[in-house]
Amino acid sequence: MWISLRPQAGTGNWQEVVLSAGEAITIGRSDADLTIPHDLLLSRRHVRVTCYRTYAVVHDLHSTNGTYLNGRRVYHSRLQTGDVMCAGLQLICVTLNEDATVCGTS
Repeated sequence: MWISLRPQAGTGNWQEVVLSAGEAITIGRSDADLTIPHDLLLSRRHVRVTCYRTYAVVHDLHSTNGTYLNGRRVYHSRLQTGDVMCAGLQLICVTLNEDATVCGTS
């Protein structure tokens, strides 16, 4: 399984991130795997996304402004293809694939 996180057009100045099973990423303004310093609504370590073998989850890391999934505030939630996650000013489109290959690689 893999998960793709990509900025919705016009909301982020970063490239798509792809995680394979067993990988995780922390998103924040500083001190994070994906650092977005210009987004002042992001906490230093705002949110973590973890990809497991059969599913992926989002964890809010006690951020000041919260993490939203499809318009609803979440603290811990399972992700699905088509979800839109909001952290700070970042709108993040989620795509999951249960195939073990990552984006066409074998």
